[in-house]
Amino acid sequence: MIFQKQSLKQKTSQTIRQKQIGRVKLAQLFSLPEDEFRKLITEIEKDSFFQELVRKWRVVNYKKFSGVRIPFSLSLNEQIVSSSENFDLESLLHQNSKAIPILKKIGAIIGKDRFSELLYKGMDVSEITEKCKLTREEKETFKIFLDKFELEKMVSGTQET
Repeated sequence: MIFQKQSLKQKTSQTIRQKQIGRVKLAQLFSLPEDEFRKLITEIEKDSFFQELVRKWRVVNYKKFSGVRIPFSLSLNEQIVSSSENFDLESLLHQNSKAIPILKKIGAIIGKDRFSELLYKGMDVSEITEKCKLTREEKETFKIFLDKFELEKMVSGTQET
C-alpha cells in the first residue's frame, strides 16, 4: 500500500515536471523571432517522419481558423522609417486642436518640468489625470494625443527635446 502511494506520488511529480518543461520549451519556441520560427516550421514540415505522420498515420493534421490568413508581412526597418528631421509639434497640435485646452490645463496644474517628464520620459498618466481632475472625455482626448505624440516621436527618431 505504501509502495503504491510512493509510486503514485513519483508519477504525479514526474508528470508535473514534464508539463513544466514542456511549457518552457513551448515558450522558447514562441519567443523565437518570426523569421526563425517560420524557418523552423518549414524545416519540420519537410522532414520525412513528419510527412509520414501527416499522410500515412494522420496523427498530425492542420486546422484552419476562420478569418485567419497567412500574413503578408514586411519587417519594419527603423532606418527607413526614421527621418532625419524632428517632428513638428505645432502641426501635431493643429491636428489635435481639442487637446490644446486640456494640455494647457494640465501644464498649469503640474508645471513645466513635470509636463516635460510626462511627454519625454513617460510618467503615469492616470496619476496626472486624477490630479488635474479631467473628465472622461478629456482623459480620452489626452490619451489619444499622447498616443499620437509617442508615434511621432518614434517615427521621427526623436528621443528628447
